[in-house]
Amino acid sequence: MLIIDSDSEIRASLKETFSFAYRLIEAEDTKEGYLIALRELPDIILSEIDMADGSGIELCRMIKAHVDTLHIPVILMTYQPSPEQQIQSIRSGADDYVVKPFFMDLLQHRCNSLVRNSKRILSRYIKQKEEQDYVPLLATNVQEKRLLDTATRVLEEHLEDPEFDIARWAKCMGMGRTSLFNQIKMVTGMTPNDYIVSFKMDRAKLLLSDDVCCPIAEVAYRLGYSDPIYFSRTFKKHVGVSPMQYRKNMLVSQKEEVS
Repeated sequence: MLIIDSDSEIRASLKETFSFAYRLIEAEDTKEGYLIALRELPDIILSEIDMADGSGIELCRMIKAHVDTLHIPVILMTYQPSPEQQIQSIRSGADDYVVKPFFMDLLQHRCNSLVRNSKRILSRYIKQKEEQDYVPLLATNVQEKRLLDTATRVLEEHLEDPEFDIARWAKCMGMGRTSLFNQIKMVTGMTPNDYIVSFKMDRAKLLLSDDVCCPIAEVAYRLGYSDPIYFSRTFKKHVGVSPMQYRKNMLVSQKEEVS
């Protein structure tokens, strides 16, 4: 568990509550917290919203945008709640929003539940990736792996940008469109356009499973689709069911696993 809070007393109180069940890591600001999250990949993150060096909401947005940390549950904490702040927290991808001082027993149960759900979803996602008909990462040497690592990083950084296209992707990669087409096609067997769509559909499945309260339109926006209807049509074409039906199927599967 990663605790990010500038208040040492809050950190001490949380440590006392959770030390028996989690290996605890502390950070005093958002910059340190983000670096630790990338390095340690904690099971869950508890972060204060208002800190001197930045907002916990923006930190949450960064956590949920990174391929290595997007599955990690994030609980945002605040002393000064407001409807606008709560809306911003939800839009950033936060899994919960709690007001200080909080009831520790309730927070403990909430954390444990989020961690269990996160691990189930991550396990299911890995299984889905293994069962896919195509294999997007067919790197057979260091050069190909470097290419795909860079390509994926660029896609991650521009995931929410509806204006991001092949030309910008190639520019960010430091190559021409023809070169990008040839290299992506050679390594993955897909055109750059197909690779982007497959990448986004994989992410869509994870978002639909991980954040069941997130509206379908919001999922579309997070993936760079300005038209939710077009997103739903694309999703159904590639997955076989609509985003809403996919989410319902995942919820049924989760209930069966619990029972």
